[in-house]
Amino acid sequence: VVYEQESQIGGLWNYDETLPDGGGIMYRSLRTNTSKHTLAFSDFPLPETLPDFPHHSEILQYLRAYAASFGLQQYIQFNTVVESARPTGQQQWSVRTSTGQQSVTETFDAVIICSGRDRYPTLPQLPGRETFVGKILHSHSYKGPEEFAGQDVIVAGVGSSGVDIAVELSEVARQVYLSTTNGAWFIPRYVLKRPYDHQLTRLAACLPYRLRMFFFYRLLLHEYKRMGISLAHLRSKGLPLPSFDLWR
Repeated sequence: VVYEQESQIGGLWNYDETLPDGGGIMYRSLRTNTSKHTLAFSDFPLPETLPDFPHHSEILQYLRAYAASFGLQQYIQFNTVVESARPTGQQQWSVRTSTGQQSVTETFDAVIICSGRDRYPTLPQLPGRETFVGKILHSHSYKGPEEFAGQDVIVAGVGSSGVDIAVELSEVARQVYLSTTNGAWFIPRYVLKRPYDHQLTRLAACLPYRLRMFFFYRLLLHEYKRMGISLAHLRSKGLPLPSFDLWR
């Protein structure tokens, strides 16, 4: 049995800007930061017609197609909230669920929690935030770049969302700054004209860590040189850079 509090399959991949929270944590242009070849379920490949890094709407369609192909809907109870899950003391679990109209308690041998961790935003307590006259926006609430046209914007953090949003803002904002505690290696989507995660092979996994990192950094240096990017102060820590136009 699968309990799902929403009315349809897809979880955070369901995107609807008409809802108060935008229908999830995604923004309008979001694409995956891993390629379709490593992202797909092993028994249900993503269509070859899709780009290497699919749009979020294409991932939603894929998840729904997967569920339909394997008949998973019959096991899912939609619009159902799990209120509690407690051990019974007899190697079982007592699970209480609610549909809004009634609550039900059932017993199971095992419980798997798949609620994720990115649904709710966390805003740091920044000194001077109360007196700042500009706009402060968490990436959770970002949907598109239009409202930042002609403005100076600072993006705090160089994770996937931060870099993705900064690249998109650079098309319309007057100036965009990236703020990070430490330097980082920015990994382009394509290395040697192939999706970057194609380098993460089983053979590579067999190599000692230091040797594996050495070869991967050499590949990155080759891409940096090709794009004319300075290597000053970059460090061996980073996330994929989700951008097509500026990094191809």
